[in-house]
Amino acid sequence: MTKITGIRSVDFQVVASGEGVVNHNGSASVFNPAAGKYVDNHLFPKLRGVDPMRKAVSPTDSEKTKGLSLADPELSNAALIVSANCVRSHIFKTASFGVTDVTRDTVGDALASLHGLMRGYLVTDSGASFARKSPLHLTDFECIKPGLRYNQASKAGGRSETSIFSFFATDKDLHYEGKGSISIEDLQFIPLENTHGRSSFSEVVSEETGELLAAHDTQYLQDISGNIDAAATFVLNAVRRGTFSPKGEAGLLLNDAALDVLVTETLDLIKGLYIRQSKGYLRVESVAVDYNDGQAFRILRDPLAAVPLKTQAYAQYYTANALSTIDFKAKMDELAAKSKDQASAKKKEKEKKAVAKTKKAEELPVS
Repeated sequence: MTKITGIRSVDFQVVASGEGVVNHNGSASVFNPAAGKYVDNHLFPKLRGVDPMRKAVSPTDSEKTKGLSLADPELSNAALIVSANCVRSHIFKTASFGVTDVTRDTVGDALASLHGLMRGYLVTDSGASFARKSPLHLTDFECIKPGLRYNQASKAGGRSETSIFSFFATDKDLHYEGKGSISIEDLQFIPLENTHGRSSFSEVVSEETGELLAAHDTQYLQDISGNIDAAATFVLNAVRRGTFSPKGEAGLLLNDAALDVLVTETLDLIKGLYIRQSKGYLRVESVAVDYNDGQAFRILRDPLAAVPLKTQAYAQYYTANALSTIDFKAKMDELAAKSKDQASAKKKEKEKKAVAKTKKAEELPVS
């Protein structure tokens, strides 16, 4: 078995600063010790170390178990977080602008963008379920000591329970830390057919469509970087190195230059990240990078072992094995037939459930 060598992941540690609450956690019932009653708080921060939805006994009424009290010391000691989903959304805010969802009609264009190649997507229309797995792993950004202060007030002229609201303030110059990793294996190959049930495009793909998608991706990569060596190649049978089976998948294989373009673009977006929403903000101050050829997150265990610049090629996880056009077409025909049978079975099962539901309703006694 051939050993896979080269850069396996690009790991990074992020330090950010900020002020105020950036990421909220929806409504939670909060007890007001001064008023002696609970109020609904619609701007509860995302916290680690306390569950705002758990039940807590009111200090003044043991029968009340609706929510937390502002006097609870857990709240003052909790860490303030900006969730990974929030961070991801803002990293790709420009790349994903105007994209509400990806469909069968737009998936080809999505693959020629940072949204499709790096952020990922899920296609669920017309009974389909195709996903581009995101190569980018992120953690929440966490502030250990936010100096979070809780207070309550009432709307002008209102003293009822519904007019009382909670608000939160933090210290200035908050210190956030987070980390992330770009998987070269997940970034390198994009399955375009469903042999192994993980297609990013469709059940089947033609050779002509694959070539067009490869050309579209190649043009995009070269346009954003100016690197004419960056390329996506359509292969009929990409096989994961180290597998026991030669049965591969048709898809797009990105070369080393293409991987470098996507890694560089993503790191630049993270380094320039600025989130301003609600009544707070977060700004990335520094990003420490490790072009890692060993175990993931080496940079956390031994920062001195980190390699901040690319000094070798990315690991090659896939190879393009030979497959004739005739064999490829036969394989796609087999997949198409299988997909048709599955769709027919789902339709029959749905009709069967509808009939059973109607029959059950007819059997109910009339009052």
